[in-house]
Amino acid sequence: MKIGLIIIMVLFGRPNIIMKQSEWTKTINGNIVLYTRPYKYSNSPSPDSIAIKNLFNEANYCIDEVNNNLKTTFSKKVKIFMFNYDEAENVIGTNSGGYTLWRAIYYTYSTKPLRDLKRQRNFQIGPHEFVHIVADYCLGNGKTNLFQEGYANAIDGTYGGNDTIVDNTFIANVIENQINSKNILTPSQMLYDSKTIDDNIFYPQSGIFIKWLIKTYQIEKTNKLYTVKSKHFEREFKKITGDSFSDMEKKYLAYCDSVFKK
Repeated sequence: MKIGLIIIMVLFGRPNIIMKQSEWTKTINGNIVLYTRPYKYSNSPSPDSIAIKNLFNEANYCIDEVNNNLKTTFSKKVKIFMFNYDEAENVIGTNSGGYTLWRAIYYTYSTKPLRDLKRQRNFQIGPHEFVHIVADYCLGNGKTNLFQEGYANAIDGTYGGNDTIVDNTFIANVIENQINSKNILTPSQMLYDSKTIDDNIFYPQSGIFIKWLIKTYQIEKTNKLYTVKSKHFEREFKKITGDSFSDMEKKYLAYCDSVFKK
């Protein structure tokens, strides 16, 4: 989720609602501290023992995958707050996802998780939010929306879900399926104008771009760009990669033209 919305939530004091311990069931497994609503807390189902076990497995799987992709060694505690569906929109601003703040994830529990066909796994949360936690802790505070969200979408590889239901799950949308020759964004647009671009276009394409960037320049160099401010980005990009920003942009657009022809 974008930082602006997170700041708004902090200013309006929503974490105070979140931290009423009597309204939560706290379960700990290794470095994962999971908060779920008690049985019959609301009209929507709360996670049962099986769902809680699956959430722990998912969290550990996601952190391992993120560490592997980013070449990091994150092993700190992570708090996860799972809100029931019928309260989530009012409390955290959405009932179709969530956000990350200060090594904690605030998310909506759904009885129909997303099915990632590539990984052949079901996800309540998915790798996206764990990327935010690991990247900001291990690499430093991300300075551009392009890199913060691009990293999360690149490693996750999906954005949202479609209405297809298989075995009581929604199918996750692959980011590459959400770009075509008519809506390709340039790296300049994503770096400097992200706030003016619809999330449904920006999020998948930022992930596609970062995936390409990592493949082209390797993860070690790409990680160094994570904390670079937009106003210094073109200069620092040249120092770190050896290529000018404009040359990189041409290479990326040529790649998009060759792959996304529909």
